[in-house]
Amino acid sequence: NSFCTLLELPNTDPENLMSTLLVTASPRYEGSKSRALATKLATGLADKLSLPLVTRDVAQLPAVTEGFVNATFVPPTERTAEQRKALELSDDIVAEAQKAQVIVLATPMYNFGPAAGLKAWADHLARFGVTFEYTADGKPVGKLTGKRVYTVVAAGGVTEGAPHDALSPWLKAYMPFVGLGEDHTVIWQVAGAQGAVDKIDSILADATSAPQS
Repeated sequence: NSFCTLLELPNTDPENLMSTLLVTASPRYEGSKSRALATKLATGLADKLSLPLVTRDVAQLPAVTEGFVNATFVPPTERTAEQRKALELSDDIVAEAQKAQVIVLATPMYNFGPAAGLKAWADHLARFGVTFEYTADGKPVGKLTGKRVYTVVAAGGVTEGAPHDALSPWLKAYMPFVGLGEDHTVIWQVAGAQGAVDKIDSILADATSAPQS
């Protein structure tokens, strides 16, 4: 696509992938299970892999705007100052993901799906020609490849794959769309269960090397 070639493409050189990125979405700061579990995982991985920890809290992240949408359809060299400003937050979010070797996402399940902040983060991250593109026959190709990704879900009483679980199908569709589905692990916390804690402990015990692109 000729427009795609005009856009900034991510730098996936392994030497430039230098962080563990923690993205937390729960509106709760005290007593949030997803936040606590993901923080434990991300800090442990950052320490074990000797990667600096970068954190972004998206609980209050604004949704994408009309200005954002319009600006994404304009080649970078032709954007106005107003259009560049409309993309500043998205540019920062994309850059953090591009530079990360490990990404840890944390979200509660709200009304059977992800927290609004995580959905907003995903919308800011999905940029045509930057984090995904399409082949000639219309197949999407994600560009944020070569990363290890974990999503910690605090789901209350909803088990993974249950009829009311709309979060798992969304993750399954979205993560490969931007290239984050190659090495993606979902850690599902059901109220009162120990499985998520045990899984995180196992991941940290086995973490000895950073992923390779």
